[in-house]
Amino acid sequence: MELRPKGGGLQRPLFGKPVGTAVNAQSAAASVVEIAVDPDTGEVEILGHWNAVGCGRVVFRQGVLNQMGSGSELQACQALYYGDTYDYGTGAVISSQYTEAQFPTTMDLRPSRNTLLPVEGDDYSGPLGAHGIGEPCVGSYACILAAIYNATGKWVD
Repeated sequence: MELRPKGGGLQRPLFGKPVGTAVNAQSAAASVVEIAVDPDTGEVEILGHWNAVGCGRVVFRQGVLNQMGSGSELQACQALYYGDTYDYGTGAVISSQYTEAQFPTTMDLRPSRNTLLPVEGDDYSGPLGAHGIGEPCVGSYACILAAIYNATGKWVD
């Protein structure tokens, strides 16, 4: 009799690995953004934002879309609003938390400009083949920084 693990690890054998083998359940994500940069002020406007995430098996579609939408918003926040303040003399971080950062409003982030593409697949590690899908979006905020570089020729700190 094969015992099922209580959490984490493979839920069924895969590539010769037995049930319960520890695996990484994170999924892949790809993000693309179209921006406009005001050459006088440097203001950045996101015109279109596309996120595709491997989400395993979709159990609750609206929940998947909500998580991916939140990930898209966090990408914009990380790229355009959040950041640390450094003392350039010592290199010490002098900002203490993100509550000191400017936060975007609904005028800054428009969900209607997001295109969310959940990509179903056979995930061997998550319960029922599902796993977290909001987190992979968040790590892809470099697409916004790369778009700013493509538009201006300058990297944003």
